Parts: sequence; structure tokens; C-alpha cells
Amino acid sequence: MAKRITASVIRYISAHCPDKSEEDLEIIGYGLEGIIITVPKIVFIFAVGYLLNILQPLFFAILSFGILRSFASGVHLKNDWACLFFSTVVFLSITYAGIYVPLPRLINISMFLVSFILLVLYAPADTEERPLVVPRIRQELKVLSLIFTGLMFIIMLLLPSGHVIGNIFAWSAVAESVMTTPAIYYILNRRYRNYEYYET
Repeated sequence: MAKRITASVIRYISAHCPDKSEEDLEIIGYGLEGIIITVPKIVFIFAVGYLLNILQPLFFAILSFGILRSFASGVHLKNDWACLFFSTVVFLSITYAGIYVPLPRLINISMFLVSFILLVLYAPADTEERPLVVPRIRQELKVLSLIFTGLMFIIMLLLPSGHVIGNIFAWSAVAESVMTTPAIYYILNRRYRNYEYYET
């Protein structure tokens, strides 16, 4: 469904905006498909958060993780239901860790340092369904993922030590950066660096 909707929108844009290059259309399509896939999951997870009375911290977990993931990408599960379950567990884990595990400033800084290193090494990590074929796009997404992580890091430093939002940002950065590593692809039996299969 998401692929069909994305393809239709891209065809419309291509027909009405002939100045858009193939690379521009790929970037638009990549982002649009990600949004279409993500929105139903987010609605469900927000409903769970409402029932658990953690809506506000959950919002920051979804926002920070989701924006970073839009740039860094990372592993996806094959089954939609498994993906929904996994996503729900990840978001709730980030939220509850942020609330109930107040971390010293030095630990938060260390978590961001690990995240920066992993993102430099592995982001963006594509999928078989959405391979990042164009080198320029991969480079731009890597830079954007590092910039956004840097922004979260600065916000964390401006907040009091152990602040819930700062903790959530740190946990989000670690969780998403780990999702870009070859190890997690291997554990979940997914193919890594899919763009290499399209290069000549």
C-alpha cells in the first residue's frame, strides 16, 4: 500500500515538476514512504501511551527517535505485526528508561559519544525494500543524522542533569544508532548495505 501511494505521488510530482531530478524524486519518495508506513504505528503507540499515562514523555521519545530514524534509517522487520510490536517495545522502553533511570551527565555524554561514532560508521543503513542507491543521498542523510544528534546533545546539556527529556534523547540516540549497525541486521536476519546490489 505504502509503495503504491508513494509511486502515485512521485509520478504526479514528476509530471507537474519536470525540473525535479531523479535524485530529488528519490529523496521525496524515500521520505514520503517512511511517513506513510510510520503514521499508523505512531497512532497506535500514542493510544498505548495515553492508556499508560505517559503521553508527554512518550511524545519526546517518538519525536527524537523518529526524526533521527528518518535520516539514519536502520533495520526493519519483515512482518508488519512484528514491526509494530518491536516499535512499541522500543518506544516504551525509551520512555520508561527516561522517566525511571535518571542518568548522571557523564553517562549521557558517553551515550551520545557512542551514538555519534556508530552513526559516523554506519548511517544511513538502508533496507532491501528501500535501498539508498545514490551516494549523494547517503552522504546527505549521514550529515543530517549527525546534525540532529548534535542538536539533541546540546538540548541535553542545557537541561538539568538527569532531566527526563535529556535522558530520553540519550536513549533515543543510542537505540537508533544501534539499529544502523551490521550486528543488529545479522541478529534479525536482514540483508545489510543493500545499495551495493544495485551498483555497477
